[in-house]
Amino acid sequence: MNILVLFGSTSDAPYYEPLCAMLSAAGHTVDFAVISAHRNPVELGKKLDAGGFDAVFAGAGLAAHLPGVVASKIKQPVFGVPVPAQFEGLDAVMSIQMMPRGVPVLCSGPTHTALFPPFLKACSEHVWAKKIDVCARPELRQTAFYQKEFARLLTFATEKGISLSEREEMRTDQPTISFVNTDTDIPSSPLAISVPLLDGDIRKSPQSAMTSFAWVQAGGLWVGVNNSINALIFFTQVFGE
Repeated sequence: MNILVLFGSTSDAPYYEPLCAMLSAAGHTVDFAVISAHRNPVELGKKLDAGGFDAVFAGAGLAAHLPGVVASKIKQPVFGVPVPAQFEGLDAVMSIQMMPRGVPVLCSGPTHTALFPPFLKACSEHVWAKKIDVCARPELRQTAFYQKEFARLLTFATEKGISLSEREEMRTDQPTISFVNTDTDIPSSPLAISVPLLDGDIRKSPQSAMTSFAWVQAGGLWVGVNNSINALIFFTQVFGE
């Protein structure tokens, strides 16, 4: 796979140098550039327009806007890499996860970028049949906020010709959207995308951001809170649909 790695500042070298080395070691061809979304927007546009890449890894530094800006401009999958420059990366993770529906960015925790190559490898070995598992605990499936989110996801999947299968136990060989409502829900499968799922009242509390960040820090690859549609879209991007 040809991967474009973009970061906004040379001060992020302690994060992008190991990332590039890890992706190269996994057999990917890596093209790296330092381009700020704020200081060099024209240069960024030209780099993206030039193409030649299958996916982009973009660093979320102090302003944390680069992954989202990149995702708004291209159709290829965008992986957001949170830089723990402040607040241990809380601000970067929140920025990546706040992408609107239809413009997904997949992120890991700031210390879990090693999860990206296994995900790419698992996706490359999977025969995509437009089928996605949706995993959640039985108790969670009984809640109104799960049923609302699943109904929205099912409508979108049906429009895209993708079949969903609700499951309690995860299959490691199947693309999976995993709803996380407690730390015990965090999946270990390389083919899983995690979605924090919270009811409306809890989402209003600032503490819910800290809870969600703790889940991201514990492992897994993530999209935003109650945004399973972006997880589905990301799978279609990776599989070329």
